[in-house]
Amino acid sequence: MNVQKLFAIEFFISIGISSWGAIKQGYMPWPPNIVGAAVAMGILSLTEAISPELSVLLGAGFILALIVATAETTALRSRKRSPRFRRTSAMMY
Repeated sequence: MNVQKLFAIEFFISIGISSWGAIKQGYMPWPPNIVGAAVAMGILSLTEAISPELSVLLGAGFILALIVATAETTALRSRKRSPRFRRTSAMMY
């Protein structure tokens, strides 16, 4: 498959992940997230001159890191809202 097609697919997947995370947290997707994903994919596409396989693998790693960061952020926000995760004074010591 063409490397540029893979970058386009990775770009749209990363926009989908960041938009899903924003909606899950209760706010609208923010345009700088889309611009940031575009800049990251642009920087990764520069590594295509060195090795196309490496650049695609780095793009996949970027998507994996975005999934982990989104899952962690949404999990932390849901814990703050849940009363069963509140710390008591006995838990702090």
